This record gives sequence, structure tokens and C-alpha cells, in this order.
Amino acid sequence: MDTPGAGVPTSLEQTFPELSRRNLQARVDGSIAQPGTLWVFDRGFYDFTFFDDLIDQGVAWITRLKSNTVVTVQQVLIQTAEVRDRIVLLGEAQARCRHAVRVIEVRFGQTWYRYVTSVLDPALLPANVVADVYRRRWRIEEAFLIVKRLLHLSYLWIGSVNGVLLQIWSTWLFFAVAEELMLPFDRISLEMVFRGLYHFTQADHRGQATEPVKYFAAPENQDLGVVKRLRKKPGVPPAQRVSGLVGA
Repeated sequence: MDTPGAGVPTSLEQTFPELSRRNLQARVDGSIAQPGTLWVFDRGFYDFTFFDDLIDQGVAWITRLKSNTVVTVQQVLIQTAEVRDRIVLLGEAQARCRHAVRVIEVRFGQTWYRYVTSVLDPALLPANVVADVYRRRWRIEEAFLIVKRLLHLSYLWIGSVNGVLLQIWSTWLFFAVAEELMLPFDRISLEMVFRGLYHFTQADHRGQATEPVKYFAAPENQDLGVVKRLRKKPGVPPAQRVSGLVGA
């Protein structure tokens, strides 16, 4: 984003319930946060420094506003019986956000729900969309969990969109290669399938391969280590065999 909160988010970043704010902060500090993404998190990650760091990285975000937060209104965008949308500064004195944010209040029945986002332009992220995205945050996590469960993934190795897609694709290839070779799944190395994608793309660029499953299953490519070698069972030492016969 060229200016804080002014860009259009191009992808959505989900967070996991067991992920602490400290670990998530490390992701930001480690430059894993990608500009143009939209992060949705609950009030367990509520921290003004964290908010500012995300904005500095070009990451947009949505969360719920804590009831005890001091709010200084800078501009009123919408003021109706159902929706209040304002640009504000959070905190006071030394404990304050450096960047302006939007506080959005939406009434459902007799209850007002308050959200805060770094996206300042309501044309880019309308108030009703902010409320809807936050409400659906668990659907996003459930979608990741379903993908992981169906593909037997214990965790996602990398946080970038491209990295996640590569892991999902390599996991699908893992099952497809096992079926092609008619081998049990435990004979195929998921790690080597993932690593072998580089060699496949190089072969594809040379015009030597077009189908990844056929490529990994081909006898001439078994040096990639996709198929695990069978370990020989340890034999019984001669001395033990002799003592066994004597004992009999």
C-alpha cells in the first residue's frame, strides 16, 4: 500500500486460535507479513504497537474494539440509527496508535457491535463488509482445517499464499504418485515430492516433462527420492543363533 490503510487488500490472512500474539508479532518482525493482505484477528491480539507494525508493513487488518479503549474522533463518515463509521485515534498520551484507524459500530437488534480496521476508505471496505468478514473469521479457519484434514496435513509449512498452494499441490501429488505406482502412502516421501517440484519445473521448461505424476513415477527419476527405500530388517547375529540352538 502506498499510504496506510489506503490500498485494496488482495488476499486474506487467517490466524489460528492457539497462536499467541508474541508468535504472530514474530511473523511481522520476520517480514512474513505481505503487503496487500488483510488480517482478521480477535481481541487476544489487541495491541497498539502491533496495530502500527502491521500498518507499517502495508498489512490491512480488522478486529473488535475493546470497550475500554479511549477513542478520539477525527472525522465522522457515517452516522445513522444502524451504523456509525468514524476515523479515529486510539489511546491517549503515550499509549496511543500512531496511525489513524476506522471504528465501525453496527447494530444487530438491540446490540451494538464495534469493530476497528486500518482501512480508512469506506468505499474500499464498507462498514457492513467489515462486520461480515469479522463474523466469518471462524469460517476461514474452518476452511483451512478441512483442507488440512482431507490432505492429512499436520501443519502448513509456510505462511505465504504461494507457499500454501505449493504445499497443497505437492500433497495432492503425494497421493496421486502413490496411486500411480500402486504403493502404500507410507512408501512415498511428501518432503521429496515438495522438493522435487523444482526439478519437474526445470524439466518442463526444457520440454522433457508435462505431467508431474508421470514424472515422479518414472523409473529414471527415482533418484529424486520420492519413493522411500525399504530398510532391511536387522538380522540375528550368528552367536545368538548358536546359543538359541544350544538352549533348545
